Amino acid sequence: MKSSKLRNFTAVLSKAMELFLWVIDAVMAAVIVILIICKDKIKYETVSGFKFNNIEMTRDNYLLVVCLCLVMAIIALTIAALIFRSINLIFKKTNTESPFSESNVKLIRRIGFLSILIPFLKIVTTLVVKVFFPSITSESMPFDVGVNEFIYGLIILCLSEYFAYGASLEKDVNGLV
Repeated sequence: MKSSKLRNFTAVLSKAMELFLWVIDAVMAAVIVILIICKDKIKYETVSGFKFNNIEMTRDNYLLVVCLCLVMAIIALTIAALIFRSINLIFKKTNTESPFSESNVKLIRRIGFLSILIPFLKIVTTLVVKVFFPSITSESMPFDVGVNEFIYGLIILCLSEYFAYGASLEKDVNGLV
């Protein structure tokens, strides 16, 4: 397929987003390590009386709450980085091969599954927080998963089926030539 400025720009933009998300992941992982190593040096007097998402912060739960939130954020950002990586690969490959290649079908399917993982991560995060902190009420931490997030992933999975069909048609045409 002929090279396109729009595809090249999108590939560069998605690569920049992917790299940015990996850097943020690394910074958050470093913060977790530093918090765990320096847990005895944290001045907990400054956090008493502080509320995080209506969770009363105490000396006992401060490190757990912060690390739990950071771990869930790292997982979410990793999923987003993998989505942007797949987008980048799709647009780079379509400059040299057909958009209906088997590799593009797999990448589009991967984007669909990763997109569906994000709302599941929200559900797991809510359940984990409620297990560790049973005093949290539904008003302070609502169950916030929209149907549109699942639909977005399902639409991408359906698009991957159309691309798979296009790849099989292309293979048939190439076999005839």
